[in-house]
Amino acid sequence: SSSVWNAGQLTTLNDTTLGLTSGATLNAPNLQTFRNSSVELQPGVVFNTGSLVNVDYSRITALAGYQITLGANSYTSDASVVGGHTAAFRAAGANSLINASSMTSISNTHNSGNGWLTTFIAENSGVLNFSGVQAIDGGQGNVRNVFTIRTGGNINLQNLQSLTQNNTFNIEIP
Repeated sequence: SSSVWNAGQLTTLNDTTLGLTSGATLNAPNLQTFRNSSVELQPGVVFNTGSLVNVDYSRITALAGYQITLGANSYTSDASVVGGHTAAFRAAGANSLINASSMTSISNTHNSGNGWLTTFIAENSGVLNFSGVQAIDGGQGNVRNVFTIRTGGNINLQNLQSLTQNNTFNIEIP
């Protein structure tokens, strides 16, 4: 059985959590702004959107072989907005991919002393493709970007030229 939401004219989702389980379909071919929103994508889910060119403050997870390509040229996060310790992007499982190769920068704009983290996780052979990113800014105060690679994951930052303020890279070997 399947459930389908046809939203042909939808262009923007702000402050929205999408709960899509296997068999769910979202048809939103004009959706381009997915801001401060979250979605977990897994096999059996159809997430048919336009080119997502604004994903600032959002949380996107690709599981168990799901692949998604984003059209955004940057990602801005405020760690307090994305939940304090929530993964902004997470690819987990063989062939799982978040292709954000069009991005040239990642920045964390929060500047408080709350110890909030914006995390980027590639695990269990999942891939985060940030190959176009040239600059990463971790923010000010007691906040940071945390990039974690574990169990065969891959975070592609092949064109990274500049890291500023409060970034942590964890490479974990099982």
